Amino acid sequence: MEDVTIQNKKEQVKTKQCNHKNTEIREAEQTFNIKNKEITVNAKRRYCKDCDELVYDDELDNSLSLQVISEYNKLYGVTPADIKKIREKYSISQETLSKILGCTKKTITMYENGQSIPNDVYRTILISIVKDEKELLRYARINSGSLTEKERRKLFENKAKEEELGLDCYYEDMEPSKENGFMQTNVQKLINTIIYFTMERRNKTVLAKMLFYLEFNFFRKFGTPVIGLPFLKMNYGPMPKHFHYVLDDLDLHNVVNMDIEYFDQYEYHVLRANKEFNSDIFSEEEMEMLAKVLKHFRNFNSSTISEISHLEKGWINTKLKKTIDYNYALEIIEIVE
Repeated sequence: MEDVTIQNKKEQVKTKQCNHKNTEIREAEQTFNIKNKEITVNAKRRYCKDCDELVYDDELDNSLSLQVISEYNKLYGVTPADIKKIREKYSISQETLSKILGCTKKTITMYENGQSIPNDVYRTILISIVKDEKELLRYARINSGSLTEKERRKLFENKAKEEELGLDCYYEDMEPSKENGFMQTNVQKLINTIIYFTMERRNKTVLAKMLFYLEFNFFRKFGTPVIGLPFLKMNYGPMPKHFHYVLDDLDLHNVVNMDIEYFDQYEYHVLRANKEFNSDIFSEEEMEMLAKVLKHFRNFNSSTISEISHLEKGWINTKLKKTIDYNYALEIIEIVE
């Protein structure tokens, strides 16, 4: 929590020659350095008319402190209105939001009242939530152990009822190209492939690589992918584009259950399907490849499958966070037969 102190009584400068009895309020632009940012405001301060020195004024200086905080939050942070909007959107209390962020209720109250600047950690989290409200649910899952059952139900179940599951929005703007195997992403096949691979508990990283090898092996053999799913080069190997949001939506609508587990100080997302798999939308060849990929990678852990994916030319030759060309499927190393 960052407080802004303009001046306190200890900082008063008084001289023997002047008792500052004759004062006046002056208004002028003044610049303050807050967290290495220059904040300029129109400041009202009290000055001695006799010696021209600044005189401490509890009301004026506290008001100026709030003014500087407000300007900083408006330019570089989140405003009280932003925070209130987040709570109102999900109908949650200040106490619930504080649990999600991992801070005290008093901290949230001060933020909402414009009395303090969020520290760097909370500011980053709040900005990400303001930009994308679904981030609130992600942080709620991370800190779900701090929430009551009633709070979890209000956040997740009620939100799922308000929204229909529509993953098309993530891929509808993508034209068929080398980035998606020259095929428009088939969202129903994506959903059911995830269900198929998570009928057993599956690590998120392993699931991502299974999807990659499904798509690239099928493209290598038949010249077309199963789903038309684009993949990004990430540090831990190929990752489906918008994968994080897709899984959040599936979890939100109870298609899969996603739990967060911790091992050796690392965070893992583990998924388990809650819906029935629909095989009718897949061809015989697609079903055969699904079964082969599942059998091939069933017992792989995240480290092993990530290391294997790092040997693929598509991953090696693609820049970080850029889309992997499906033509690299012709040179794939981990062939599923």
